[in-house]
Amino acid sequence: MRDTTIGHQKISALLLMALLAGCGGGGGAVGGTASNTAAPTAASDPVSYTNAVLGPGYQTDLDTLVGDPFDGTTGTPNSAFKAIPTSGTATYAGFALIGINRANTLPGAPRLTIEGTSTLAADFGAGSITGSATNFVGEPTGDQNTTTGKFPALAAPTYFPGTISMTGCIGTQNGCSATRPNQVAVTYTGQLSNGTYAVSTSGSTTGDFKGTPIKGIAITDGGATYIVNGTAEPGVLAVLAKP
Repeated sequence: MRDTTIGHQKISALLLMALLAGCGGGGGAVGGTASNTAAPTAASDPVSYTNAVLGPGYQTDLDTLVGDPFDGTTGTPNSAFKAIPTSGTATYAGFALIGINRANTLPGAPRLTIEGTSTLAADFGAGSITGSATNFVGEPTGDQNTTTGKFPALAAPTYFPGTISMTGCIGTQNGCSATRPNQVAVTYTGQLSNGTYAVSTSGSTTGDFKGTPIKGIAITDGGATYIVNGTAEPGVLAVLAKP
């Protein structure tokens, strides 16, 4: 099984999948008041937005594209090489997850789960991919439930204004560092804060086109580093998107 680095730890691909799980109970909101008078947004009603949009949306994309060992889903195989176009463009939309100190590598440091929405744009002719994740809502979380795989929220979710931007390349042409035609190589950078936790990150990772024909893109980084209130913490990043 492939090993992935998370902080200074080596973790298996299966453990990476486990650490990509969302919060408990379709978002795991604790406390707060959910409004039913208007469509929720991340800024206006983070509790409802987490429970109605981010939690179930991220879990659906995780099940469909990557798989979740806790609910028995296996995801979608990588796209066949021949399924990757050599011209044209495509856009994808979905969800993103930031998991900070999920394995409690740094005891006593903040452990956060932050979910948001994602968009990706692929230019197959140019061999490039760009994207971003925003609309972030998050909360401090506790130990992972070993039965459900969820990370229980310890407080009500709050809005984290900010954006993570991504840019990269597709396949093995034009000097791209990806190793397969159905792989993308990206760099990412971003900052977000809810007033209590200021989070910034930058890094590079790879992702895969999923399905034949293409049903989505899954970009994950099991060795992400986040600066939280000035302190470096290990974490995971997932950006999942479908046509």
